[in-house]
Amino acid sequence: MKGKKVYIAGRITGISRIEAIKKFGEVEKDLEEKQATPFNPLCLPEGFAWEDYMEICLSAVNRCDTVVMLDNWTSSKGAQVEYGHAFKNNKDIYFYKDGNYTKQK
Repeated sequence: MKGKKVYIAGRITGISRIEAIKKFGEVEKDLEEKQATPFNPLCLPEGFAWEDYMEICLSAVNRCDTVVMLDNWTSSKGAQVEYGHAFKNNKDIYFYKDGNYTKQK
């Protein structure tokens, strides 16, 4: 993923901030080591409405080449929306689990 801008998508709402930071941070660090530019939505400040976050995040997906779906994405309404948006806009989509990336066919 060298040189790619990569959006990280996964569940944030409904899990502890510490758990979210761990999951997103692990992938962010790995992508940086692969010389990609990750967009981690946890960098956004707290206190906005869910709809505001989605507007910002979908804009970030538009600007990224690739989207990485964390293993908890199916239990997140927002990550499901991000997946659908990425798919519709022909972004490369990878699924991340246990340190491995699997590209969607």
